[in-house]
Amino acid sequence: MFRVIAISGNRNAFGLRGVVVVNQRGHVCQFASNDLNLPNLNADLQPPMHRGKPLWALMGFEISERLPDMPAHLLSQVFG
Repeated sequence: MFRVIAISGNRNAFGLRGVVVVNQRGHVCQFASNDLNLPNLNADLQPPMHRGKPLWALMGFEISERLPDMPAHLLSQVFG
């Protein structure tokens, strides 16, 4: 499960917003979303997984990438 921790206020040239999510292990991912698929801030997402990697495209998201892990002291603030 990944929690949405940030959504960009602006859009790229294709009208997509950036979304940042983190799971309870601290793995952080970023992807782009159109308005139809845009999750709410703090929403919990359960992407399909393949070999330990989330398949964001199957949920309608684009341009996904893995970011550096979130530090433990910040992670505890997200998941309490």
